[in-house]
Amino acid sequence: MITHEFSCYLPAGKPVFFTIDRAVGCRASTLLRVIPAELQIWGREEIRLPDLHFYKTSIPIKPRNTLPSRCLEWLQQNSDTAENVIFPDDSLNDIFPSGPPRDSVNVLIADPEELVEALDDLDPLHTYSRTMKKVVDRHLQRLFIKSSPSEIIKTHDKLAQVFGGEHPLIHIGRTGGIPAVIFNPVLANLKKDLDNLDQIEVGPENIRRASRYLHNAVQFYKDEEARQQNLEELLNQAIGQDVNWKSTLDWADDITPSAIWKFGDFAAIVLELKNSLGISGDAIHQAIIDYAKMVSSNKYKHLWGRCNFPVVLVGITANRIEISVAVCVGAIYVTKLFAVDLALDFHASDNILALARLFRALSRCRLDLREYYRSVGQSDALVTRPILSALFPRPTPLDVSRPLPDLTFQYFVQDGQPVPDIPDFGHALTAMFIATLNEREVIVKFTPRYNKAAHDLLAQAQLAPRLHACELVVGDLFMVVMDRVDALPISQLMNSMKLLPEIVSKKVEEAINLLHQQAIVFGDLREPNILYAPSEDRVYFVDFDWAGKDGEARYPATLNDWDLTWSPGVEPYAIMHKAHDLWQVDHLKALCNL
Repeated sequence: MITHEFSCYLPAGKPVFFTIDRAVGCRASTLLRVIPAELQIWGREEIRLPDLHFYKTSIPIKPRNTLPSRCLEWLQQNSDTAENVIFPDDSLNDIFPSGPPRDSVNVLIADPEELVEALDDLDPLHTYSRTMKKVVDRHLQRLFIKSSPSEIIKTHDKLAQVFGGEHPLIHIGRTGGIPAVIFNPVLANLKKDLDNLDQIEVGPENIRRASRYLHNAVQFYKDEEARQQNLEELLNQAIGQDVNWKSTLDWADDITPSAIWKFGDFAAIVLELKNSLGISGDAIHQAIIDYAKMVSSNKYKHLWGRCNFPVVLVGITANRIEISVAVCVGAIYVTKLFAVDLALDFHASDNILALARLFRALSRCRLDLREYYRSVGQSDALVTRPILSALFPRPTPLDVSRPLPDLTFQYFVQDGQPVPDIPDFGHALTAMFIATLNEREVIVKFTPRYNKAAHDLLAQAQLAPRLHACELVVGDLFMVVMDRVDALPISQLMNSMKLLPEIVSKKVEEAINLLHQQAIVFGDLREPNILYAPSEDRVYFVDFDWAGKDGEARYPATLNDWDLTWSPGVEPYAIMHKAHDLWQVDHLKALCNL
């Protein structure tokens, strides 16, 4: 029997390299069980066989000085790939059909505890990723809902349990939070289509099909089964034939949605159909619960955090059609995109045309989601550590001629600092993240309102972080990208200082004078929005969300005037004036004892 030399390497802790001769026709167990003895020879007596994982590789041995880091990087990228794992019952001939590659590491050895520490040293994000993966798992385990979707939507208490409370499992608009469309370009493009239906081209067959659907939808039927029989084939033709009607999903708590358009095991479109308004519950709510049952099932557990499961939710109730989209990023966020009550009235021609365009948009979105899920299926085998990129936004520019900066999101942020948790965007008015841009750390903020001119003005005066981008994205938000500075809000400094440094008051006055010269009111001159960098003795302004023209711009209607102290005249939706800023300047002077 032909024997080969197998190169074995343990890269973590104290690295060990050795070779073992074995016949390729043997079981892998004959190779694996002698590895601990070899490790002991090299001073690794503490390692036991049950603690080890083994992987097939072809990593070049040379250059030897970079071998440990290259092997650790390989484990970082490939250790979750099933085809790379060597099991005792495997045949060495099957693992290495052409024999082990020469001048390469053939068997990579990993002790899980040592590997975690080594990867943490190799990449600080690894620690954060592992922590966040546990957080994601905890969040999604909370999503498990015992009752069936049809039972939940008929009971007020159960609806409140799922959609209500201080921290609901699913955000549907009452505490809707962050728009789902900023997490996935396919959903963003659907929103753009539905916001601009008149730009979608449709042909005669699309219009005939929409006309038949309209005539059938406005009829009264004795039950949901009869309504489905009259609409099913029209919907198949309009959206796509790759659909399952009334198919029970035993892996998702035996739910039976009216229809699912799928790609493999992934749902692209979930549709629920009801016969009459006000009877048997709300169709779109039932579709949302279907989706929650699916993404929280063990079938998808290996993808939690690595995929945000974008989906289109369709609710059809009598002559009404509602379209929402959803993503799962620890919690589920649902955004309503479209709703219409179809009618054969004086505007029937317009209704038919709009319906034809709606179906066309849904069909295109289905195909785009199919491509998205195909890429998820392909990349899943390459994932090694908890990859959390799916939890971060993937915004789409509103104006395609203005591309967004190439960002790599890394951390969730609270008060400008990374937090090892997923923020509750359901109660937030803005969202912030730490990312890198050309290897430079930046803060990325999503907000419905921002004054780029005010920020640029102070940045040029070294009184605000450098602004890299301020662009509108789909979801009706600005994406603001600025340098991350090593500074703390003066609200935090006040916890450890009796008085603030005098430079704070001086720079606040300087900044407000610059803005007022351009007739700009800052508006939100509170302590959290003024940063102080002790190492540089510098002051930075942040949060230009409210800044606007003196005497014209208005404060947001969401302004909190019941437990915060403001200048007289500052009220929700009140007109902004320079005097309001000056009142705040005097307030800050008092904190500096000036």
